[in-house]
Amino acid sequence: MIKKIAIAVVVLMLGCCLQAQAAVIVDTGDAGSAPSGNTWSLYHYQWLAAEFSLGQATTITDVYGWIANYTGGTASLAIYADGGETPVSAPALFSANFNVVASELAGGADWHGASGLSWDLDAGTYWASFESRPNDTYNGGMPSPSANPLVNEAYWYGSNWYAYDDLNFGVKILGNAGSGPVVPEPASMILMGIGLAGAAMRRRKRA
Repeated sequence: MIKKIAIAVVVLMLGCCLQAQAAVIVDTGDAGSAPSGNTWSLYHYQWLAAEFSLGQATTITDVYGWIANYTGGTASLAIYADGGETPVSAPALFSANFNVVASELAGGADWHGASGLSWDLDAGTYWASFESRPNDTYNGGMPSPSANPLVNEAYWYGSNWYAYDDLNFGVKILGNAGSGPVVPEPASMILMGIGLAGAAMRRRKRA
């Protein structure tokens, strides 16, 4: 009976951990498969960025852009510090590569980006940038307008950032807000479960 109690407690604690999910920080909505606006070029000479703000320290876990599939290829995304009307022209705070999967639909678009990230940012203003760096193979674009675009946007062309708030491409960012972990670490939960089971054993012996 005691063993069953210990196992049940541990399983319950692990179940709580597995159910925790990142919250939506930014979601502009998509621009549809056949947008009525423009498709802004995303290739080696032109990158696209949008500004977002965090009210508290946050761990970014997922970053996606609404990107046209075309023939697919590898691309990059990055987080930059705020430089006012544009990102700071300095090394990115964080960056990652991702794959744009080719679609059977010519020019079809979908959410593409990176998940499983652990990018810790303090409260403040930042820029999410979608890029095709020299080592990347993606050459396409980001359709617009998204349903609820971010207010401040910019593009990189050649070697500089330029403010342009009418890009209106789609961005989705997920993360865990707060200075501490959203849920206890699994190892801690297991120890807590064992401790509770031990307490139950002691009470049973005394009885």
